[in-house]
Amino acid sequence: MKYAILLAAFITLSCDKNDFVDATIYDYGEPALDGCGWVVEVGNEIYKPTNLAPELQKDRLVIQMDFDKLNSRANCGLIPDAYQEIKINKTK
Repeated sequence: MKYAILLAAFITLSCDKNDFVDATIYDYGEPALDGCGWVVEVGNEIYKPTNLAPELQKDRLVIQMDFDKLNSRANCGLIPDAYQEIKINKTK
């Protein structure tokens, strides 16, 4: 019986999903001057975060984050629908 409990605990802990990815934050220029503001690069993709915390607004800052892709795209300067928007859930 105790082995079954240990096995169940091991399976539960080993199935814990790690959704954190490496990301780099960039300042793509002031939106009022046709820039894009703060963006996040994950792999080779650039995303526009909808909720980037002020303490993370540092150009070339490398973080790990968990995020969700949204069904919307951000306009950047004169480019409509330039980048897919994301919601950042957690960072470390």
